[in-house]
Amino acid sequence: MLGRPLLADPYWPCKVSEGKIKEINHCIGDQEGCIQSFILGGHPCCAINPYTGFEETKKLVKTDNSKRVAVIGGGPGGCEAAKTAFLRGHDVTLFEEKGSLGGQLELGSKMKIKHDLLRYVTNLKYQMMLYEQKGLKVKLNTKAILVDLKDKFDVIICATGLNAKVSMLQGIEGIKYCEARELLQNNMELPSDVKKVTVVGGGVVGCEIAYSLSYEKALQVTIVEMLPNVMTGVVQANRSMLLWMMMGDGSPTNKEKDKLKDPVKIYNASQVVKFENGKVFIKANKGRKNQYTPWNTLVPENIHNPFDKALKINNTEELSFDTDYVIFSTGGSSMDDLYYNLLKEKAAPKIFSVGDGRKLGRAWEAISEANEVARNI
Repeated sequence: MLGRPLLADPYWPCKVSEGKIKEINHCIGDQEGCIQSFILGGHPCCAINPYTGFEETKKLVKTDNSKRVAVIGGGPGGCEAAKTAFLRGHDVTLFEEKGSLGGQLELGSKMKIKHDLLRYVTNLKYQMMLYEQKGLKVKLNTKAILVDLKDKFDVIICATGLNAKVSMLQGIEGIKYCEARELLQNNMELPSDVKKVTVVGGGVVGCEIAYSLSYEKALQVTIVEMLPNVMTGVVQANRSMLLWMMMGDGSPTNKEKDKLKDPVKIYNASQVVKFENGKVFIKANKGRKNQYTPWNTLVPENIHNPFDKALKINNTEELSFDTDYVIFSTGGSSMDDLYYNLLKEKAAPKIFSVGDGRKLGRAWEAISEANEVARNI
C-alpha cells in the first residue's frame, strides 16, 4: 500500500513498472510537509516535492529566453534549483565544493536509522547524473569564488548552506570534541578509548546522533538541551518514535535484542557551564519535565497552551557527569558571505539566495525556495 510515497512522487508506480526505480523521488519520512504543515494550519504538501498541493499553481514552463545560470551548492536546494532551471531550458552550471552532491542530507544518511534519506540521496545523485548527460554542467570539488562568477552568468543562485557553530565554553581546550556534521562526515568514527559521549544540543539532529551512537556503537550518551523540551517543533510521530527508541522501549527492527540496554540520558532545560577533568558541569532547571513520555504531544508554538507553565529561571541545580568526548549540535549561521559579495560587486543581473544560506531551516524550505526561484527566472 502506498500513501505518503505518492506525495513525494506521484509517478512511483509508473517508474516501477518501467524499471526506472532509481528515478523515484523517495519519501524521506520527515512528515514536515504532509503532516506538520496540516497541524500548523496549512495544507498537506511535501518536503521534497514542491508541486504537491500546488499542482494548479506551480507549473514547469519552458522558457523562451534561455539564460546562463550558476547554482552554488549541491545540497537539496541547489540540486532542485539546478534541475528546475535546466528543465525549463536554461544553460545551468552547478558548483559543489565537495566531491559529491546531497549536502547535509548526505551527511544525515550515514546513520542507520536514516535509511529513507539514503534512498533519496542515492536516487538524487543518479537523477542529477542523467541531467548531466543531457547537458546540465556539474562541477564537483569546485569552490565557486567571485572571480569565477562575475559577469559570466545572467543569474546566480546561492544555495551555500550554513556555518556550523561550536560554543567555546570554559575548559573546551581540555576535552576531545567535534561538531555534529564533522562527526557524520567522518562516518561517526571516534577514538577507540571513548565510552561516554555528551551531545550538546537536543534538536532532532542531536537526538538522532545520540541514539545512533548508542545503537550502533553501544556508547553511553548524554544529551544537554537548553530548551524546556528536546526536539521542539519536530512532528509528533517522528519525535515520539525516536524518544521511544532512546528510552530503550523500542528499536528500529522492533526486536527485543536491538533495544538500547543503556538508554540515552537527557538533561533538558539545562546549560553546559564548563568542562573540567573529564567532566561536564551543567546548570539544570529543577522543574524540567521528564522527556521520556513519548505519548505526550508538544503543542505547536503558534497555539497558546494555558496548561504549559513556564519554568522558574532561577530554580536551578549544578550537576556534573563524566565524559570522554563532546559533540556539539547547536546549529549555526547562514553561509552568506559569497551572496553579499556578489551583490556588492553586481556580479550578475539577478542574484538569489535560498535554503540555509538565506535563513536556517529544513530541506522543505530549501527545496521549495529553490524551486520557486528557478521557475521564475
